[in-house]
Amino acid sequence: MLSAGKKMAALCAAMILPLLLLLLLFPSSSELVRLRNAMVFQSAPEADFQWTPAAMPTDYRHEQAAVPDWLSQWVAPAKALASQGALQQLVALSQKFEQHKRLGGAIQSDSQTALRAIEQQSTGYCADYTQVTNGIAYALGIPVREWGISFDGFAGHGHAFSEIWDEQWQKWIMLDLFNRFYAVDAQSKTPLSVLEFRQLLFKAPAQIEIKRTSDINFGFRDNQHLLDYFQQGRHSFFLYWANNSLSYDNHPLLVAGRSISPHIEQLLAITLGQFPPLRAIATAENNTQIQHMYQLKNLLWGILALESLLFLLLLVTFVRSLGTRLHRKDAQ
Repeated sequence: MLSAGKKMAALCAAMILPLLLLLLLFPSSSELVRLRNAMVFQSAPEADFQWTPAAMPTDYRHEQAAVPDWLSQWVAPAKALASQGALQQLVALSQKFEQHKRLGGAIQSDSQTALRAIEQQSTGYCADYTQVTNGIAYALGIPVREWGISFDGFAGHGHAFSEIWDEQWQKWIMLDLFNRFYAVDAQSKTPLSVLEFRQLLFKAPAQIEIKRTSDINFGFRDNQHLLDYFQQGRHSFFLYWANNSLSYDNHPLLVAGRSISPHIEQLLAITLGQFPPLRAIATAENNTQIQHMYQLKNLLWGILALESLLFLLLLVTFVRSLGTRLHRKDAQ
């Protein structure tokens, strides 16, 4: 019969082996993002994304937290522009970091830290901008959604951008504050929603007219390079099924995890069901990619269940071993 020490060593080895295998199969940072995305991956037909704020899906995680003072003060100048519409409010606020070129890497922190870094330190990736936009729009009472596109089958190579609801236009409007633009229909001059933008990428890209919110920090060499960029991801549009960035920031366990590492924070968020679901628009063209993500999702949740069981057995073995030692000590 194996001793308690050998049993615990065997259990530890059994826990480490699947994790090592994952690292071998998914060695790059982009592939590790695929693992994260797979854990929260969903898909749906395009019709499921056509809802309005008045008919929001019950499972969509809409922000309901109180607006913090720091954010209320930051958006105060734009409230005077409310009569001009949501789009103009957000564009006006983006001028507050107009002169700051995007240098450095991802911020991966809470919304307040991300906003200050974008405004003062000229850093941040697209997901930092969408995170901040979620909070800014909410503070202004503007419905907001966070979209993304993928260039590598829903792994780490992609882009995130926002979409806001404008009451004056009575529609969603795509707004990419990271790359400093929104788009309009060249014929009607109507601002485009993300779904409209995506449809024109397929049918009539020449009908997309780019409106820059900044000529200084426009994210592409020219408008054609922008359209070429989004064309690459037209088969892999997805929506984060949540905009509750402020509530996410304030979750006590996630705050604790964030103080250690953003990776620990994300793992905790996924395990606790707090990480926003990633819902892709399902099409015939991306069916293979979607099925691969579902297979990976099932594998990962199976591994998590196995790891939990092994950890429980390890804990039971340790407690029994400790009890045996204390009993022997008392007997002596």
